[in-house]
Amino acid sequence: MCLESVSKKIHITSLVDIVPSAQLPFLEGGEAFWLDSRTLAHVVTKGADQELYAVPLEYSSSAPVNLAKPVLIGTIPAASEATNFKFSPPSTLLFSATVYEDADVNTVAVQDEAWEQRGNSALIYDEVNVHC
Repeated sequence: MCLESVSKKIHITSLVDIVPSAQLPFLEGGEAFWLDSRTLAHVVTKGADQELYAVPLEYSSSAPVNLAKPVLIGTIPAASEATNFKFSPPSTLLFSATVYEDADVNTVAVQDEAWEQRGNSALIYDEVNVHC
């Protein structure tokens, strides 16, 4: 199987009404979650950051989903690799991320570099020295 042909797309469909499902072509990859019943959030990695977009959706029982242009609502440093996003109304965004003890997602890249450049303090023994 060739993994290069794998793509992720977001589809939205109603579980109640019979309307055509909508494919969101501009939301390829990344991670999506609901902000409210009419707004989808989408997180994608762009350059050195993860960008968080709000995508307003308009739909009814008689028409397919109509998509508004995504609106950038924030960024998270990509080095933190934030994932598992959940929104808790009215204003709390929860996610998990790889961070250091200071819990500051803004310092992850600097601390990653420091870790890589830390050197080595291990001792190497060519033979075992056993005393009886």
